[in-house]
Amino acid sequence: SSDVCSSDLYYADDRTGTSKPFNVPFLIYTDINTLYIAFRGTDNIRNIMTDLTTSNLGSSRPNMIGAYDFPIEGDSGMLEVHAGMLEATHEIYDFAKSRIKKISNMIQRVIVTGHSLGAGVGGIFAYIYANDRDVDLPPIDYVVSFGSPRFLFDNDFYREMYMQSLPNTIRVWNTRDPIPYLPFKQ
Repeated sequence: SSDVCSSDLYYADDRTGTSKPFNVPFLIYTDINTLYIAFRGTDNIRNIMTDLTTSNLGSSRPNMIGAYDFPIEGDSGMLEVHAGMLEATHEIYDFAKSRIKKISNMIQRVIVTGHSLGAGVGGIFAYIYANDRDVDLPPIDYVVSFGSPRFLFDNDFYREMYMQSLPNTIRVWNTRDPIPYLPFKQ
């Protein structure tokens, strides 16, 4: 058992120095040489609106990861994902990455997890992180989602790209829960 100090546990629900909370709060926790990043699920009206924003039709930003300013490699930006979850990921990515980089010399592996909306945001976050051009980031070992809605567009090429980047992805769901079936396939 390791001792946990306050610097090991970081709950980000607000940008430091601002009054605007993150849409999807997350927790960063270190244990020995493993970093855990956990994203919270739907908790309020703002989160419900994020859940419902599946597409950016008519927006200047399409559902493609590459439409945002993520520092990713080559064709990784071609992936199309759930628009609301992509926007939530964009909101927190640089902030989370800066916290990870502060302790990256102590970390050998990363595990990303989340529930519901947080599982979708965590899945997108993990994909962007795994394809980040910054070679000094510790690698992701596992992505474990609980009750995640579908965040990838229904396309075999996208699923293949995702699984090549994150082969140790585990998706846990209850067959009676409607959320993992949303948005419905076309």
